[in-house]
Amino acid sequence: MAQVVQSLGRGGAVKAERELGWNRGTVRKGLFELNHGPIEDAFAQRGRKPVEAKLPQLLSDIQAIVEPQTQADPTLTSQRLYTRLSAPEVRRQLMAQKGYSDAELPSDEVIRQRLNQLGYRLKRVAKTKPQKVIAETEAIFSEVNRVNQAADADAHTLRLSIDAKATVKVGDYDRGGKKSG
Repeated sequence: MAQVVQSLGRGGAVKAERELGWNRGTVRKGLFELNHGPIEDAFAQRGRKPVEAKLPQLLSDIQAIVEPQTQADPTLTSQRLYTRLSAPEVRRQLMAQKGYSDAELPSDEVIRQRLNQLGYRLKRVAKTKPQKVIAETEAIFSEVNRVNQAADADAHTLRLSIDAKATVKVGDYDRGGKKSG
């Protein structure tokens, strides 16, 4: 394009735009490259930088906040880490514990992306189901049954039943605060 415009002489860019429909800005760039060599556009240097460029400590601060609230997969079938902290809560903790201001921190969505990038998943951790029969538990219960049967057979053994879950008020709180007279 630049060579054609140059061959047209003075006003060639205007003629090329009018007759051929070429963009004058593109023609101007082509003429510059023809005279001075190729231009490097530096597309990689354009646009918004990741938040880590502005706040290099952010990822380690997020880890420091989330790590105490983290659990491994309870079934131990994967390497996933689960946390009870949501992205907005992590953001609040960053401001409270690490001294970040509201303006300098990224949005909740960016924090959620960084949590996922670090391998954390927001999930209420389900408790694993216990095994149905454990050999040690069965041995304990069989021993308890044997001692109970021996106590039932002995006429000199007194058996007491205690309800350990019942609460009993004592002292001034017993019987509505009334003392027996």
